[in-house]
Amino acid sequence: MNHGDTGPGAMRNPGLDALRGLAILGVVAFHVWVVRAQWGWWWRHTVEHGAHGVGLFFAVSALTLALTWERRAARDPRPQWAFWARRWWRIAPLFYVVLGVTWGVGAGNPQAAPPGPPGAVFSWQNLLAHLTFIFGWLPATQNSWIGVEWSIAVEVSFYALFPWIMNLQAQGRWRRVAIWGWGLALAWPWILRAWRGGPWPVWATGYPAWSFFTQLPAFLVGLWVFRSAPPQGALRRFGPWAVAALFALTALRRWPLAVTAAVWAVPVAGLTWGVWHGLPWFQWIARSRLLRYIGLRSYSWYLTHWILLTKVVLQWGPAAGGGTAAFWIRLGAALLLTAAAGEVGYQLVERPGQALGRRLIQRWGWAASPALPRSQARKAEA
Repeated sequence: MNHGDTGPGAMRNPGLDALRGLAILGVVAFHVWVVRAQWGWWWRHTVEHGAHGVGLFFAVSALTLALTWERRAARDPRPQWAFWARRWWRIAPLFYVVLGVTWGVGAGNPQAAPPGPPGAVFSWQNLLAHLTFIFGWLPATQNSWIGVEWSIAVEVSFYALFPWIMNLQAQGRWRRVAIWGWGLALAWPWILRAWRGGPWPVWATGYPAWSFFTQLPAFLVGLWVFRSAPPQGALRRFGPWAVAALFALTALRRWPLAVTAAVWAVPVAGLTWGVWHGLPWFQWIARSRLLRYIGLRSYSWYLTHWILLTKVVLQWGPAAGGGTAAFWIRLGAALLLTAAAGEVGYQLVERPGQALGRRLIQRWGWAASPALPRSQARKAEA
């Protein structure tokens, strides 16, 4: 999951960091549930919806990247190359480290890969697809190595198009981008089904739902929030009620897999909009130091939590069973281990990787000099 611009001169919004924290907590809770799924109103209408924290990540990502682009594009000598290089140094170092760790412990996600002999997930072809970030476009590799990496491929695909999208927006073509984006998102799963000539095999059933085009509405609503004006009057007073109603109406039913990302993008847009503009009811999110702390480390949390859950937590008897008690034990253990691993990944890989990337981008002449003194720049880092 992307965390926007975290380099010198970055203007961080505490509410957006907190939203990332909220999103990763939802994702972890969902995965803790899904490995030993149990049913009932609480599970289906509350914990299960934690999966849509990924859509919240995408919306916040699009908003923060748009804010960064607006500030940097006019002054960077080569804004597109500077943008892509920053994104690579933001995502790749920790991703490559976790690829190595996952291979070392023999984790992977064989349920999301074609049937084959043990260890077939860790092939050279799969490794090459992951190193080049094209794995999300291939059903056999999309979510096979780490077990949760499909969203990273979606994010990188958005990076590839982002400068073009922002240029279209600057030309006043935002409405065209939105219409084509939503239309393609709704049509894409059906296009894939027609292209295949029938249902996808069990190991690839997630491919249509986890494809970039299917997930595009979450990014589009983040760009909408970027363009939105601060609400005034009745909209500011009743906006929180409207967002709450959107969440309630969306959560009360299970949507078809082909449209769930597009449907959930609507309440996610409301939540992001409310936090961004500081509406009543949402201010507690921005004020939460715990959520902001987790949000700054959410990328490390995301990449490490699945392997810790499946290879460590589920090997512990009290956390491996079914039932409500085992769920809470499993959740507590997963959060503690993920918090520790997330801190290590953030401090030892993410921050040094971004710092090295900034130095190289400056040396290559793709970006303007930092706008802040070094002491202030360190405070702006995430």
